[in-house]
Parts: sequence; structure tokens; C-alpha cells
Amino acid sequence: MTIRPTNILKQSRTKRLLTLCLCLFAMQAAAQKIPDTVNLSLTSYPPILDIKGSIGTDLAAAAFLTQGIQVQYHQYPMTRVFWAMKQDNIDAVLGSKFWLDQQQLEEAFTPISVYSPQFYFFALKEKFPQGIHFNTLDELKDKDIVYIKGGALTPIFEKFNIKPHMVSRLEQSPHLIKSGRRDMFAALELAGWNIIQQTYPNALSQFIRSEKSIYTMTGDILFPEKSSHLVEVFNAGLIEIINNGTYLDIMKKYYKEVEIPESVRHFMRSAVQPNKLQKSAPLQ
Repeated sequence: MTIRPTNILKQSRTKRLLTLCLCLFAMQAAAQKIPDTVNLSLTSYPPILDIKGSIGTDLAAAAFLTQGIQVQYHQYPMTRVFWAMKQDNIDAVLGSKFWLDQQQLEEAFTPISVYSPQFYFFALKEKFPQGIHFNTLDELKDKDIVYIKGGALTPIFEKFNIKPHMVSRLEQSPHLIKSGRRDMFAALELAGWNIIQQTYPNALSQFIRSEKSIYTMTGDILFPEKSSHLVEVFNAGLIEIINNGTYLDIMKKYYKEVEIPESVRHFMRSAVQPNKLQKSAPLQ
């Protein structure tokens, strides 16, 4: 039997192609391997987010733990949280999709909602003896409002042509209100009461919260493309901690005597719907 040179060449090319495909498959499988530890970046916004313990960090750790994964947290100022994604060791951001515009979100991240809190206004009772009342934010244009720089409400205030006095740290807000230099500050409910209690522990009763919420947002884990293999892993863990009661226990730990809002309970119900990946809804 005569073996033609052309057949030998074809067989050789086929073997090389097959070897290349196997190598690429092996590299892809290694890249997609579920790690023992994930690294999340976050900012400090207690008790919602904080490396020392918070709703966000407790929920993320519990959800990943059900899948056999430990979490390491890396805390940055809010303006540098996404910068940290450029570092090779950061797998995802623990924060909120509302920190990004729609284009940035769609191009770079898959957000998975973990929590659904509400924003309120906080002020001194003596300044608002009848309470803080409004139907729309238009009615508050004449008020001097304090808000944290780069926060999720920024586009909402811009929409209503409200220009808040911006601060770099939430703890500055109660000082400005107590001193009479500003009228009210905006914050998530637990974060607002928490920072007032820390700043003026003996004057907590002097402050009030608006009856109406400003906005309901979501707390999210934002997965970049390089961590897309972790999306369904985390979501499976989130559903498990809701079903086994861990999620509610974490909420009770931080809400304490405060009633857990309906927005949180609604999130828990919707997150465990069959065959539903709890991706964040698009920004409105």
C-alpha cells in the first residue's frame, strides 16, 4: 500500500488542529473553574455595606457559603469601588447598579439583586413639627438637602432639578442638620438612623424620618464578564438562604426593633420564583 504525501500532511494538520482544540477547551475549563474563594470590592455605608459587618456582606457571604465558597472583602471609597475591578484579584462589586448609568451597566456587568431598601429624608423635629410631607420631589425644591457624593439618588435629584449639598461621607449629614446649616438629608432608612445614633446618641429622638419614601432601589452584586461563571452559582446560594431562613435572620439582625419593610419581603418572595434568575431589572 502506498501512502501519499498529501494524506500524511492532511493527517498531520488534523492532529495539530485536534490538539489545539483540546488545549483551548482545557484552558477555558480551567478559567471557568468555580473557586474556593471570591474577592468582592465594596464601600462603607453601614449598616448596608461595611467590611466589619453589614447586610450586604452578611448576605453575600451566606449565599456563597452554601456553594462551598468563602468571601474576602476589599473596601474602597465609593469613587474607587469600580476602579478596583481593574485589579486582577477582584471578582465582583458589592454595591448597587444605581451607581452606574444604563450603558455602563449593559456593557460591563451582570447585576444580581440581593436586597431592596428605600431612601427617606431625615430632619430635626423642631424644624418640621408637622413632619416631612411631600407628594413629589418638586415640592422640596426650596429645601436645602444634603446627600452623599456619587450616591444612587443623584440622577433622581437631577430629574427634578434639585441640587443637594454634596458631602463625601454620610457622617457629615447629621452635623449639618443639627447645626441648622441645612434642612434635611437623604439616606437609606437603616443607614440614616444608624448614622444619627452614632453621631448624636443622646439626641436620636430629636430627629424624624419622612413618612413617604423617596425611592426604592436595589443592592446588587455586579459581576463583570470575567466572572460570568459565578452568576448562577451565587443566585443558587441566594435562593437557598431565602428558603432556609438565613436571609430573614440577617434582616432581623440589622432591623432589630424596626419593622422589616414590605419592599424587602416582596424581594424575598420574587427571588424564589421557580426558574427565575434574580437579575436586576433595567434602570428606569
